[in-house]
Amino acid sequence: MEAIFKATCDAQEIPGVVLLASNATGDFQYAQAFGVRSLRYPSKPMQLDTTIWLASYTKLMTAVTLLQFVEDDLIRLEDGVTHILCELNDHDILIGFDDVSGEPITKKRTAVITVK
Repeated sequence: MEAIFKATCDAQEIPGVVLLASNATGDFQYAQAFGVRSLRYPSKPMQLDTTIWLASYTKLMTAVTLLQFVEDDLIRLEDGVTHILCELNDHDILIGFDDVSGEPITKKRTAVITVK
């Protein structure tokens, strides 16, 4: 796997990557950095402590966390989420925008918002 990430960085498909892994007990730990911090400034290598911009990464982390909760039988994919995310109780569903005014067109939610 290291060879793939190194080759991807060398081909400048991505500037750099930091890989971290551990097992639940901490007996196994892996940390490695490849590539550079920026393709604009290739003289600065990626390091384990490099600050990285993670755009749209929260979706992945949320999905992984939710699936771990499902795996541990803490929640089911069919469970409603409004008892956890109370702010969703009062939200309407966006169905479009008015062609003239540009105002949002919404409707009341009729089904339970689930984890799935």
